[in-house]
Amino acid sequence: MMMSMSTRSNMSAPVPRRPGSSPRSFSAPRSSRAVRVLALGVGDKAPAFSAKDQNGKTVSLSSLQLPIIGKAVVLAFYPSDGSPGCTKEMGAFRDAIAEFKKAGAVVVGVSKGTVESKKEFATDLDLPFTLINDENDEIRTAYGVKAELFGALPGRETFVIAKDGTIVARYSDAFGFDKHVLKSLEALEPATVMA
Repeated sequence: MMMSMSTRSNMSAPVPRRPGSSPRSFSAPRSSRAVRVLALGVGDKAPAFSAKDQNGKTVSLSSLQLPIIGKAVVLAFYPSDGSPGCTKEMGAFRDAIAEFKKAGAVVVGVSKGTVESKKEFATDLDLPFTLINDENDEIRTAYGVKAELFGALPGRETFVIAKDGTIVARYSDAFGFDKHVLKSLEALEPATVMA
């Protein structure tokens, strides 16, 4: 199932004002085509995605989960490349990469930025896994990752996706950087991710 992540702009005629009202005093009707953030949870099918990685190569969920040789995917959304918290979180994933490989999983970091910022971040931290550029927050929106701190900080959430594309864990913690690794490894227990 390929999820469409585009939205249409509601560019209709201006909303008429009541006589004597100022331009700020009216409220426009809500569009029925507004973007809805999905509340994905355990047991739901993970939305498909396709985006460029730190090397400019296109990565998709389906390319990570090929039949027979596919792997579980740990999809770690982080706020930005190079920030102190994100450096700690991605460093923790790097330090545990042998455990993820042993569990039959691949780690993929996701944030907004540029391919160049992903490459620099991956090089600086010597990351042995893929970082993908969520240029327009399409992947973040499809997975329902909400902003934190009153909208000032893009959300930090991690999804563990079984080989069959089913979400087996979802974990959110803006400041528990190491906990994302621990919760992901717990979710990768063999009975949890078998497909």
